[in-house]
Amino acid sequence: MSAAGDALNTFIEDRDRLPTSCPSWCAGQHVQALEEGCPVEDASVHTGPDFPGRLPRAVNAHSDETIREGGQSYEVGLTATPTNPHWFGPPIVKLRSTGTRDCPGFVELPMLPSEARSLAAHLLRLAELAESER
Repeated sequence: MSAAGDALNTFIEDRDRLPTSCPSWCAGQHVQALEEGCPVEDASVHTGPDFPGRLPRAVNAHSDETIREGGQSYEVGLTATPTNPHWFGPPIVKLRSTGTRDCPGFVELPMLPSEARSLAAHLLRLAELAESER
């Protein structure tokens, strides 16, 4: 068999290993990911919407002092790794943060939905406390 025939057979075998059911929030782009060259394990992961953001430069309004240089970006998304083609694992909320020139790096924090709600509640409470001191 030719190399092209082998590649086609491998693609068909891998396609058959992709999930057959998805959670309602999944983008459902498993075959497209496989066609774009992702390994079947990566193409099988359920992915939902991502919400990106970028932190701007922060300046103290009173002293004009730079509190934080801008440029750090973050992304919040939803994933689930299938446990088999007919069932998906628990949904995981992921918070990804990229570094800046001064602090390079990449952080990813996978959380269960209840943990994400708890983190959101803590962040809201801290933001309220910070703003109450103005």
